[in-house]
Amino acid sequence: MNYGVGNLRSIRKGLEKSGATVQITHNPKDLRSSDAIVLPGVGAFAPAVKNMAPITDVVAEAMKNGTPILGVCLGLQLLFTRSSEGGSVRGLDFISGEVVKLPESLKIPQMG
Repeated sequence: MNYGVGNLRSIRKGLEKSGATVQITHNPKDLRSSDAIVLPGVGAFAPAVKNMAPITDVVAEAMKNGTPILGVCLGLQLLFTRSSEGGSVRGLDFISGEVVKLPESLKIPQMG
């Protein structure tokens, strides 16, 4: 799904390599007829939520109808109730919980 943020090319290549047929779209009609929806993501939570606003209902409808939804990186975070990034921003609320920043003191492996 194209909602203005994300690593669309990388996601497309990975899915096609696994044998999937991929259509990048934000068109509600296309989303409603999809076998699955992938929410890619690179960027900040609040702008991503804002960009998704016009199609949030379509994604919620797909979820209720049992369409598989895969969130990658920021796309996964959007599935939660809210994020503390940039204040307290409401997400899609498909997964109950809040995305919070890891404490500075926590040692994490090199990412990237």
